[in-house]
Amino acid sequence: MDKTTIKIIIISTLFMYIGLFDYSSVTVVLPQLSNVLHISSSLTNWISISFLLFCTASGLTFGAIVPKYGILKVSKIAVIIMIIGGLVSALILNPWTIIIARSVQGLSTAALFIISYLLIIKNVEENYVGTALGIVTAGGFLSSITAPTIGGFLSFYFPPQTIFAFSVPFSIICLILLFTLKNEWTEDVSIDFIGTGFWFLIMILFIYGVSYLKTSLGIICLISSILFLVLFILYELNIEPPLYNFRLLKNKIYAVNNYSAMMACFVKDGMVFVLTLYLQYSKGLSSVETGLFISIFAIVMFLTSPVAGRLSDKFDSVRLSNAGANLMVISTFIICLVRYLPTWSIMTSIICLAVGYGLFDTPNKKIILESSKESELSYVTAFLSTIRDFGMLLPTAIFTLSLSMFSNIRYGPKYWASSSQFMFDLFFMIALSILIFGFYVNKDNEVIYKFNFAKLSQPVTNTVGSFIGTVSEDVVDTVSYTVNEISDAPNRVKDTVSDVPDNISNVVDDIEILKFLKNKKE
Repeated sequence: MDKTTIKIIIISTLFMYIGLFDYSSVTVVLPQLSNVLHISSSLTNWISISFLLFCTASGLTFGAIVPKYGILKVSKIAVIIMIIGGLVSALILNPWTIIIARSVQGLSTAALFIISYLLIIKNVEENYVGTALGIVTAGGFLSSITAPTIGGFLSFYFPPQTIFAFSVPFSIICLILLFTLKNEWTEDVSIDFIGTGFWFLIMILFIYGVSYLKTSLGIICLISSILFLVLFILYELNIEPPLYNFRLLKNKIYAVNNYSAMMACFVKDGMVFVLTLYLQYSKGLSSVETGLFISIFAIVMFLTSPVAGRLSDKFDSVRLSNAGANLMVISTFIICLVRYLPTWSIMTSIICLAVGYGLFDTPNKKIILESSKESELSYVTAFLSTIRDFGMLLPTAIFTLSLSMFSNIRYGPKYWASSSQFMFDLFFMIALSILIFGFYVNKDNEVIYKFNFAKLSQPVTNTVGSFIGTVSEDVVDTVSYTVNEISDAPNRVKDTVSDVPDNISNVVDDIEILKFLKNKKE
C-alpha cells in the first residue's frame, strides 16, 4: 500500500473512532453532568439522545450531500464542526447549549461514517479493501473498549464536561491529514428536501417513542413513526431523484446482507445491553466484574476484525461471514441456557459471540459495498450506516417493552430474569435467521451449499427443537401462572367479602374488651 492509501485508512479509522467515542463515552458521565448542570435525569439523557437522533436522521441526507459537494470538502467541514461542538460542550455549562452542540456533532458524525466507507471504496486497491474495512471496523471496537474507561477516569479526576473535548486532538489530526489529500470526488445529484424533512420527522417520532415507551405518548409516537415510514417509502418510490433509492433492495444480495448487518448489530449491542443488567440483577455480579465481561467482549472483536478483513481479501467473503454467523448462533444458544449453566459459561459464549461477530462484520460490509454500482455507492453507504443505527436502537426498545410486560405478572428480581430470558431467546432466533439467509445467497445471486444443506439442516433442526422446547416451558409456565391468578381472583374477592362481617365482629369485641378494662381500672 502506498502512503496515500495508508493516510486514507488512518483518516477513516479516526472518523469511526471519534464518532462512536463521542456517543458512547458520554453515557458514563451523565449522572455527574446532571449534578453539575443542576438538571433532571430526563433532560440529561437528551444530551446523549440528541446526538444519536441527528446522527441517525441525517444519514440518508448525507448520502446525497457528500457526492454533490465532494468527499474532502464535506469531510473538512464536518471535522471542523466536530471540533467546535466539542469545545462548546466542554466550556459552556448550559444544558440547552450542550444539547444543541451535541445535535450538530451528531450531524457531522453521520457524514463522517458515510465518508469513512466511501474513502476506502474509492481509493483503496480491490485486493486490500477487506483489510482496510477490517482496520476501520476495529477503530469502532476500540472506542467501545476505551470510552467507558476514559470517561470514568476523566469524570473522576476532572469536571465531567471534560469528556466532550477529549476527541478534539484526534479531530485536528484528521483535519491536517485531509488537507494533504488532493483527489476529490463529486457527482451531479439533487437533494430531496421534502424526503429529508419526512425522514427527520420519522426519526424524531421513533427515537422519542423508544425513549418513552412506557408512556402513552411514547407508544403513539412509535406507532406514528411506523405509519409515516410506510408513507415515506411510497413517496420515495414515485419521485426522482429520491432521498434513498429503495429499488436497490430488489438486489437479493444487497437486501439480504443489509438485513444481516442490521440484525447482527441488534444481537451484538442488545446482548451487551441485556447482559450488563442480567449479570448484576440476576447473577449478583458487581459492576466491576460485569465491566470485565463486557471489556473482554470488545477486546476480542477488536482483535478479530482486522484478521477477518485480511481473510476476506484472500477467501470468499460469503463463506467467511457464514462462518461468523455459525459462531453467533452457537453462542446465543448457549446464553439461552445460561440459567442452567455456571457463570463461567457466559464468558465462553461471550468470547464465541465476539469472534463470530468479528468474522461476520467486515466480510458482510464488503459484500454490501461490492454488490452495487459505483454510481450508487453514496446511497449504499448511507443506508448501511442508517440500518446499523436502527440495529443499535431496537434491542433497547424491545427490552424496555418486555420489562413492562413481565413486571405485570412477576415481581422482584424474577421479572428481570424473565425479561432477559425473553431477549436471549430472541437473539438466538435472529442469529439463526442470519445464518439461514446466508446459506442461500452469494455474490452471483445463486443458491449455495445445496450439496450439504440437508446435512446442515439436521443439527439446525435439532437445535431449533431444543430451543422451542425450552421456550415453550417458559411460555406455558407464564401463561398458566397468569391464568391461575385470573381464575383465583373471583374466589379471593368472595373470601374477602365473606370475611368482612367477621372482621367487623372482631373489632366490636375488641372495643367491648377495652371498655371493660377501662371501667375495671377506674
